[in-house]
Amino acid sequence: MAIASFQQLIVEWPGGRSGFAADMGLTYEGARAMSTRNNINAKHWSTVLKAAKRHHVRLSIEDLLRMSRARRRNRRGSNRVAA
Repeated sequence: MAIASFQQLIVEWPGGRSGFAADMGLTYEGARAMSTRNNINAKHWSTVLKAAKRHHVRLSIEDLLRMSRARRRNRRGSNRVAA
């Protein structure tokens, strides 16, 4: 199954949010905030990719870019005001 969003990636990470937080060197609250915002700052992507490889999670830079583009598209769509 392809990972569709940053939120899905974090929630389904081995060990869930706690496991993600530990692998990224974050607090649980930091991981929860990323999940809630559906965003992982690009400065963390290399760490995410290295940890994914350790856990045998199929994830590439292209996947992260796709999730980022989808997030931006969704945000733009939700900011539109109905006429």
